[in-house]
Amino acid sequence: MAFVNACTEQDDLGGGRFRSIIGLRPTAHLYEGAYRRNDNDWKVATEVGFAKSVSASNIAVDLKGDGTRRMYPTGDRRVYVEIGAPQSKAAGEFAKAPYSVATLATAANKVSWASEYTDLRVIHAGHYVKVECELLKGFVPESKLLAFPLVLSGLTLEKGTLLQEGKPVGRLRDMIVYDADNPLDVRPVAYEVMQVKDAVVLMATLPDVRGMARPVVDPTFEAQPNEAAGKDTFIYGGVENTWNWGTFTTLDVGNQGGGATRTLIAYDLATVPDAFTSAVLSLCAVADVSTNARTYRVYRQKRAWVEGTRAGAADSPATGATWSRYNTTSNWAAGGGFHANDCEQTDIGNRAFSATETLNEFKDFLLTPTTKAGLDLGNGWMVKADTEIGDRYDFASSDYALDPTLRPKLTVEYALGGQPVYVRHLYTPGARMFRQGSA
Repeated sequence: MAFVNACTEQDDLGGGRFRSIIGLRPTAHLYEGAYRRNDNDWKVATEVGFAKSVSASNIAVDLKGDGTRRMYPTGDRRVYVEIGAPQSKAAGEFAKAPYSVATLATAANKVSWASEYTDLRVIHAGHYVKVECELLKGFVPESKLLAFPLVLSGLTLEKGTLLQEGKPVGRLRDMIVYDADNPLDVRPVAYEVMQVKDAVVLMATLPDVRGMARPVVDPTFEAQPNEAAGKDTFIYGGVENTWNWGTFTTLDVGNQGGGATRTLIAYDLATVPDAFTSAVLSLCAVADVSTNARTYRVYRQKRAWVEGTRAGAADSPATGATWSRYNTTSNWAAGGGFHANDCEQTDIGNRAFSATETLNEFKDFLLTPTTKAGLDLGNGWMVKADTEIGDRYDFASSDYALDPTLRPKLTVEYALGGQPVYVRHLYTPGARMFRQGSA
């Protein structure tokens, strides 16, 4: 297996047969002129002053023992953003006291610390690095303020975007707090960069977290996204029907109280052959919130919907598709995007789901079109349950952190050159195939 670019792995199976495995986000990094597979697992650091590191990655990260992480979005060790461990006020002064612990635990791509009033976790997910600061025992920081010390080297930060000589190389996602026991309960966190005594900090003002069983503050840094890449999100018809979920870790389909959820997903099909023998959409179920058997269907979308950049937050300013709108300013013909003017009414593939599906395995939707023109109208698909009552499953999205191999994939099989050639393409939304093979 060889990498042909940062998002594509290719197998030459012999006899004119090839397999391309292409990801939405980079699966490799360029090192000394060759692509090397990303490794997102934390290792013992070699840099002085850092306890753990991930250097074999598209986003290199060094991690200190207290949770401070230094990220290198370009691979250049002189260019980095460093975000310190969260601080809260004690006796009127900001200090790390609730978060400063003597030991840390490492498990694959997660490093965690435990303390009396907070748990702190740093997770490397390939194209982003997230921090989970869980508040315990009803702890709320004084004045609801959390300060994250901020150091920039060779970079500037403008409205959440990291710039190197004016070029975007990364961004801080909109900060949120969510309930770990109810991930759909997501509340936006206001933040600003400011001076506190001799330090520059990212100052976060937490919202009211009453009603949350396990509130988790979630500041996340990611590599600058490829705007031409594929996209996936879900829309939610509950109270938060103007919220965007473009960077959420799951794609939800169905309804288990509160409102229906429908998934939108789009692939870049530019290099898919005009004709093929089969196409299969595969979504990995990671949570079962269903009490009924139901059929899920895939429909071709008519609207040019926008993925968005939030993980559940009020759509102000608008950042992408919601139950109400499909882009920044335009409403669906009907809420939920399933009106005949928004979406075809006949599916191109479906799958019957039981009320107790096995989790952490892919569920395959065999798509009926055998031509690229028939597969997509240019706006991807909607995945929707037939009845939307007591039938929700959650699937790993392209932002799923626990195991990137569980992210959505599309498998296309075809023959080229009039000779029997089997080529299997597995790729997440937006993937571009590097080459095609024939006998």
